Amino acid sequence: MKRNLSLFIITLYFLTSFKIVKADIISFTEELDPSLRVLKLESYLDNTVVVRVVKNSSEIIGNATVCRVPDLTLRIIHPNNTITNFTVTHEQLSIEKWNFCR
Repeated sequence: MKRNLSLFIITLYFLTSFKIVKADIISFTEELDPSLRVLKLESYLDNTVVVRVVKNSSEIIGNATVCRVPDLTLRIIHPNNTITNFTVTHEQLSIEKWNFCR
């Protein structure tokens, strides 16, 4: 009985200590290239979210098992829920293609 009461009090403490956070849900369909996949999400203090998207390449370089299209492609989700597309090619960055393989 004492154990059950202790467990109840601990559970009640944890349940009441969580804060309710408001979250917006954004639905986005990639229309430019549906084969893009999310690689990484980064959120910032101003509520901006930067999404790194990638596309697998059919080109394999050296001993790599997977290569990606050698572009830096981002989707920037602004606090007002607008989305900005941003792509920089490997030629613009002067990065060799093999850097996009693993």
